[in-house]
Amino acid sequence: MILPYFWRLLFFCAATFFPVNAIAGLLLRLFIPAAIRVTRRMQPRGAARFLLGLRLAPACLATFAVLALCVPSYLSFEPGATREEVGLACVFAALLTAVLLSVSFARGIRSLISTNSYARKCLNSGIQVQTPATSFPVNVIDGAVPVIAMVGAFRPQLIVSRGVLETLSPDELECAIHHERAHRTSVDNFKRLLLLLAPDIFPFISRAFVALDRTWITLSEWAADDSAVAGDPQRSLSLAGALVHVAQMGAAPRLSPLCTSLLSGESNCINQDLAARVDRLLRSERACVKTPNRFRGVLTAGSVAIACAIFVVLLRPDSLHSVHCILEVLTR
Repeated sequence: MILPYFWRLLFFCAATFFPVNAIAGLLLRLFIPAAIRVTRRMQPRGAARFLLGLRLAPACLATFAVLALCVPSYLSFEPGATREEVGLACVFAALLTAVLLSVSFARGIRSLISTNSYARKCLNSGIQVQTPATSFPVNVIDGAVPVIAMVGAFRPQLIVSRGVLETLSPDELECAIHHERAHRTSVDNFKRLLLLLAPDIFPFISRAFVALDRTWITLSEWAADDSAVAGDPQRSLSLAGALVHVAQMGAAPRLSPLCTSLLSGESNCINQDLAARVDRLLRSERACVKTPNRFRGVLTAGSVAIACAIFVVLLRPDSLHSVHCILEVLTR
């Protein structure tokens, strides 16, 4: 296929993204069990950030390869105003990238649309009330369905059903609202959007990072629990009671992935997650004691070393020329 200058650049960029993302994703897939074991010795908030960084790493690395290596080398060494042939391998890799990114963006846009639709429905049919537990209004919807969730990725709204308000005690309701406020402070719904937008390894294969995503959800819930109870054993008991009472109200409606509800998770994991969270809260010493993060220094040093190495490589003029030569060979 013979293409003009800038169309070749577009195909080169797309063809570079796919193999880098795929290789990094496959390596991450192999590293997931070890990463999950590492998080068991970390605080939930730091562990959740660690897993989020790992999940986004393949796409970030592929984007870096395109913007910092592929584009500069092409613009520097590829003669302009020329039409050259692009090989079938390059075209195929570029098409795979297009499909991969289209699937990811469609997944994210679909979740945004469904979340915004649900939020508008709740805002239009419910009423806003102010509670001492939060500085922002709580949107109360009618019905006995157990709903207490932070809805939305950009301007999250706290949605609570009237049945939850009538079931929970004041202390339980306060802790539950503080739990949801912790999700809002940590922008967990926006992080969920990033996870949805992160491309998979191959198109239409979305099971590679299921264990990592579920572990991140669990850790984010634990971190919100810790923030809500603030090391207070009495608040731990109140939040545990809120979890049990909401679970006893029946099955909650299936919400968008961009909603952090008090009881979140896949339908077949809710009971297991609930038991783990209640046990953790009842053993308040475990939730209150902060163990030192032994991995923070290692991760920081490793990140700085990698950044310095990349910076040194990019400063060498022959590095971009080498990249361009490799691209020429691989895309013919």
